Amino acid sequence: MKHREVRELMTREVVTVPDNAPFKEIARTLTEHKASAVPVIDSAPADRSA
Repeated sequence: MKHREVRELMTREVVTVPDNAPFKEIARTLTEHKASAVPVIDSAPADRSA
């Protein structure tokens, strides 16, 4: 069995969806990019005061 490196399997152009995206939009994104999963990004602005 040949050992593979992560960089051989991962994409450099990461596709994400916001946490408030409608389900249909997420499904369309997955289909368009032939992906089985995408990271979900928090759509609220980060509190930088801490």
